[in-house]
Amino acid sequence: MSDLTWTELPEVDPDRPDELVLDFSGEVYRVGTDETFIIGRGGDLDIDDNPYLHRRFLVLRHDSGLWWIVNEGSRLSATLTDGDGLVQSRLAPGASMPLVFSRVILTFSAGPTTYEIDLITAEAGRFAGIDGHSPSSRGQTTIGATPMTRSQLLLVLALAEPVLKRAGTGSAEIPSSRRRLHAWAGH
Repeated sequence: MSDLTWTELPEVDPDRPDELVLDFSGEVYRVGTDETFIIGRGGDLDIDDNPYLHRRFLVLRHDSGLWWIVNEGSRLSATLTDGDGLVQSRLAPGASMPLVFSRVILTFSAGPTTYEIDLITAEAGRFAGIDGHSPSSRGQTTIGATPMTRSQLLLVLALAEPVLKRAGTGSAEIPSSRRRLHAWAGH
């Protein structure tokens, strides 16, 4: 066990800036880019007292310059939340996802027990934050580049059309919403 208090998080070693640091209730694991780390009953993070947990549940590996988390389980899902609690994603069985924030809080339940693991990287530059511009904004907003081709934009518009029709006074709202969507996408 580590001597860290619950308010202190471990940091990435400056001599190993690409490492992944896992903190599970004060137990700290450091994973190099050439390693694979498994969470489950019998994994590198061995949670063997829970019969509801898969033997190989979550796998963390470095690929193409990013840390990835893969759910190799068949029944359990995991939830990933950014360190500020603003973005949350569900990782279903068979799914994988990159870790794009410098701190990700991983939670999952197996039977009656819920687990929480902090995942820490030095890769804070994947998404840029900007200060909020509205009076109701509280901090930074996450912005990721979302370039779209014209056909992708038209697909989003077609999928959004039923919602856009309900937004105002019927179909009269569609042209102005379409203009706003085109303006938003930079077209």
